[in-house]
Amino acid sequence: MNNTPPRWAVKLLRWYCSARFIDELEGDLCELYDRNLAQYGKRKAAQLFIFGVLGSVRLYRIKKLKGLNTNIMLINHFKVAFRHSLRHRVFTAVNLLSLFFGIASVFYIGLYVKNETSYDQFHEKKDELYRVLRTDPVDPPTAALSSQFGKVLSTEFPGVKVCSMGSDPVKIGDIDPILVEDFYWTDSTFFDLFSFKLIHGDPKTALSDPSGLVITQDLSQKLFGVDNPLNKVVKVKIYDSNEELNMKVTGVVADPPQHSHIQFSGLGSMAVAEKMYASLASHWGFSWVRTYALIPDLAHSGIREQTPAIIEKYLGKDMVERLGMDFQPMQDVYLHSKNMGGNELAGDIGNIIIFSTIGFFILLIAVLNYVNLSTARALSTAKEIGLRKTIGAGRADLIAQILVESVFYTLVASTFAIALIIIALPMLNTWMSLQLSASVFGLREVIWSAIGIVTIGALSGFYPAFVLTRYSPVAALSGHSSGKTSSLPRKVLITIQYCITIFLITGSVVVYLQFQFMKTFDLGFDQKQLINVAVNDRGLQQRIDVLKESFKNIPGVYKAATSGEPLPARMQNTWGFYWQGAEPDTERGIDIVGVDKDYFDVVGLHLTEGATFTLPFEADSGRSVVINEKARDFMGKISALNEVVEIGGKNRKIIGVVEDHHYTSLHSTIAPVAYMVYGPGYRVSPDNVLMRVTTGNLPGLMEQLETTWKEFSTDPFEMAFVDDAFARTYASEQQFFRVVSAFTAVAIIIALCGVFGLIIFLAESRTKEISIRKVLGASVFQLTYMLSSDFAKLFAVAVLIAGPAVYWFTDNWLSDYPLHIDLSVEVVAISAVCCLIISIFIVLTQVFRLTAINPARTLKSES
Repeated sequence: MNNTPPRWAVKLLRWYCSARFIDELEGDLCELYDRNLAQYGKRKAAQLFIFGVLGSVRLYRIKKLKGLNTNIMLINHFKVAFRHSLRHRVFTAVNLLSLFFGIASVFYIGLYVKNETSYDQFHEKKDELYRVLRTDPVDPPTAALSSQFGKVLSTEFPGVKVCSMGSDPVKIGDIDPILVEDFYWTDSTFFDLFSFKLIHGDPKTALSDPSGLVITQDLSQKLFGVDNPLNKVVKVKIYDSNEELNMKVTGVVADPPQHSHIQFSGLGSMAVAEKMYASLASHWGFSWVRTYALIPDLAHSGIREQTPAIIEKYLGKDMVERLGMDFQPMQDVYLHSKNMGGNELAGDIGNIIIFSTIGFFILLIAVLNYVNLSTARALSTAKEIGLRKTIGAGRADLIAQILVESVFYTLVASTFAIALIIIALPMLNTWMSLQLSASVFGLREVIWSAIGIVTIGALSGFYPAFVLTRYSPVAALSGHSSGKTSSLPRKVLITIQYCITIFLITGSVVVYLQFQFMKTFDLGFDQKQLINVAVNDRGLQQRIDVLKESFKNIPGVYKAATSGEPLPARMQNTWGFYWQGAEPDTERGIDIVGVDKDYFDVVGLHLTEGATFTLPFEADSGRSVVINEKARDFMGKISALNEVVEIGGKNRKIIGVVEDHHYTSLHSTIAPVAYMVYGPGYRVSPDNVLMRVTTGNLPGLMEQLETTWKEFSTDPFEMAFVDDAFARTYASEQQFFRVVSAFTAVAIIIALCGVFGLIIFLAESRTKEISIRKVLGASVFQLTYMLSSDFAKLFAVAVLIAGPAVYWFTDNWLSDYPLHIDLSVEVVAISAVCCLIISIFIVLTQVFRLTAINPARTLKSES
């Protein structure tokens, strides 16, 4: 095994470092490499060595250039590049514009990627941290677990530290209590696993006291001002249990970093929650916590291999095939949890890949523009190069000149692009619904960005330098150097540009159509003029029926009902579901919604058989149940009416079957649901009031609703129109569409800039031919055909290449959605035609410009 530092990095160090410093600097870096090799391994040590080489660059360490001539030549190259930019203004404008948009897009995408990949990187033990997942053969893995999973892991593997977190909104404060929705009950090992900074208190004991309370710095300032709240006693009213506790502040923690998927304002001891919810907390089917484990060397620990035996030991042999346990690395939680249950904050690695690909495509189009335009104007450039060769310039010097010119353009475009993105970042964040900051770029990213910019410039100029410097001086000066030898590569590059443009246009159109499809899809009930009011106070939930009747007395409210789930529903209560005649291993969860007898009428749900509830809360209390068609089909019944089923360990009679409807967004399929009438005091008890309203005097109605609310509660009035709430569930798709469409527009602009520049140069090179054809009677259509025929052929080839590729890609992207549009070739065809029409329009503008010139002006001189 080769344990030496990367040879190219050593050569780079010796190339730039002067003899005065090279021995000491190289020795120190190699010594550091050996230590890192022993501690981290070869790959990490090599990376650190490279960063060390790049980070050691200082002006006083750089070798002095050999001879005055080299300095003068380098300065001369930049002067020539600047003069070329002034002389060839169209060429300069097109290239600078292309590179500007390309680099600006890549920089912004780089900020996005860096932002998304920075989540949970601050934890000191992140390499040994895992989130525990529950798996089964049917549904995707979920992070929502019973607290028993964590207890079993701690019992069976004493060397594994486990921390569970269960959310429970609370009110904290004595006089003006503050509603804290992101409050968690958690274990005393919390600060052993996570690197959240404790400002006041002892991390070892802050959560070991059952009455202990840990609050964030922000919440501390709201409750106690600037005073140190340590050991102060404060009232905490629990949302679910409707209990009020006196808790002592045992710690103040710094606000969780933005790049943490765990966000909280307060923490309490899990022992309190287990006491309050004793009957549920010990149940394996009560999934209410997220569990994390600190497992050194998981791959060789044997824990994964032993999980089936653990499931069998605690739940029985029958559960081994139906239930599993897995461990998700902490660093994967944010980006690799799409469609996974139990997430509160999650990104999408697919978006990272898509945006990175788009950024690469945009930059590629910009580079291809430069290459195309450089080779297209080969005739005028070749004469200059031929003259330089005649007076003694070597090919290496000429290549250096062309490369310096391309780097010059790239540096100018990069300077303006990065400056503009930084200045416009707040506006871009608002428009794209992002929270990006240039501060995520550290020294390492700055160094790599600088290297990338120079590399882009060098790559842009490499092919033109190779093509333009190979001609002999005689051929270059005679004007025979830009013949057919350069046309084929240029056609290939144009075809690639068209392929990318068609791909991006079609992709953005598909994203838009899917977004519109989800927004306008018929959910199975009327969302309009339906209002949901959240009732978070358990005390008020005891009188929720009185609140409902008060709302109904307001003019403009003509129907009202109560529900344990808002619309769109979160479905936080899933119980075991078993029916007579089912196989012993077919038990499956069913979502539970507590409702009153008016719910189905208010929402507008129709029953396919049976009837709805007629009894009040206290008279029924869950003995009767209405299920949806999905639950009936899952039972394998043609009719489920009057069937007695076991739900949550109790027998219940099915009195009706309601039509399937989408109670959540179209990100999820319709699952089995059971509706029950439950009075106050249960976890599934109604905590929302749904109302059908008229919107003739909407401001007046809202004012009356809030006034009525204040008669019952001091809590904030939380009201939402159901159709708006459903629209917000597609915020990620809207954000995705905005980003994709914005960068697609940039790609189109860059590609069309290239087409525009090429047509100008081709038209100018054929000016005399166009004038002669005009004199002989050629029409505008014929001249347009002459200039655009080659582009049309290349475009047709691009359609044949990009069409199947984009169809396959978008079809795979759509398959992630349970319900999606039917993709057709018409989408690709329409996108391609739009791109072609724009290209022909550009050709027409040049044809009209040239035909407006008097042919005598272009034919009177010989070139």
